[in-house]
Amino acid sequence: ERTCGFPDGGKSIPLTKRPKDFKIWFCGGRKDFLPQNFNEFVSGMVAWWTAIQPDNHECDSQGVHMREPQDANWSQLRKAGRNGMYLMVVGLMWWRNMISNNKTMGEWLAMVEDVSWV
Repeated sequence: ERTCGFPDGGKSIPLTKRPKDFKIWFCGGRKDFLPQNFNEFVSGMVAWWTAIQPDNHECDSQGVHMREPQDANWSQLRKAGRNGMYLMVVGLMWWRNMISNNKTMGEWLAMVEDVSWV
């Protein structure tokens, strides 16, 4: 955000497989919100994150994105403003606020780590 001058608008990160909960949140004026279906939302977040990765940001045998993809093109994720990577952070916040047991915390932490790395 800082390197882009903290824009108010701007281009969106790809919408491919974005969970429908974001549209509900947008239509509600981006006010306080939590998705209704935890499992559907989590699987949607993982599918969205996976779908918007550069082609060569591949996963290892355990489904974890490798940390040093060669020649990756990050331009589609280098989006600042309220429709950029901020949406992924909002989704991670909702996910964290819905976690009710330690069993699902590991998957959330893995996603936070990958988003932070990117």
